[in-house]
Amino acid sequence: MKCILEVVVLFSVSRSRRAAVRLWPKDSDGLVYVPFTFRTFSPELMGRFFAATKQLRESTCIRFKTRVLFNFDYVEIIESDSCSSSLGLLGGRQLLSLGPVSPSSPSDCGGLGASQRELLHTLGFSYETQRADHGPEPLAKIKVLDQKDPPNTASESSAYDYSSVMHFSSWAFSKNGQRTLQATRGDPQLGSDHMTDADVKRVNQLYCPQWNI
Repeated sequence: MKCILEVVVLFSVSRSRRAAVRLWPKDSDGLVYVPFTFRTFSPELMGRFFAATKQLRESTCIRFKTRVLFNFDYVEIIESDSCSSSLGLLGGRQLLSLGPVSPSSPSDCGGLGASQRELLHTLGFSYETQRADHGPEPLAKIKVLDQKDPPNTASESSAYDYSSVMHFSSWAFSKNGQRTLQATRGDPQLGSDHMTDADVKRVNQLYCPQWNI
């Protein structure tokens, strides 16, 4: 049975809401380091991970770095049947799955956008349709099919981005080829296969606002 969740526009996100997601700490040099390790050293898995981190490394203050022994908080990159990540910093070891790496494994986790999406989850960002704040301008409600209640998210006050890499596509999770997600006003493209400029700005706004100057 399908349930419809209407994501209503809000105009601000409270500090208490935002505090529900822990952020990775900023170092004395102004950068934010996220230690990582691989469970298995698969060339395909490593290639997928490093390709996904490239845009963050070049355009934001986020740096994924190889974990050393004194890094208590870190991300372990794994291969599994699905792509998944914790939301924000948990403390200690937390898992990040970029999906199966075998070409014969059916999965929608193999693309750059899917991998970047999991990295952004790790940084504290949820799906665009689950934002606690949809920016300063009124926006038509979004109808989402087969979605759970929205969790707390670390998203900042920025314009709602239909084309965000964190936005589901119009056919996400469709089992019959029919659209599962549609804006109730207009017909904008939903989702992207890579981080948009707005995605980059949101990361910087949350972790290092000076990078957006």
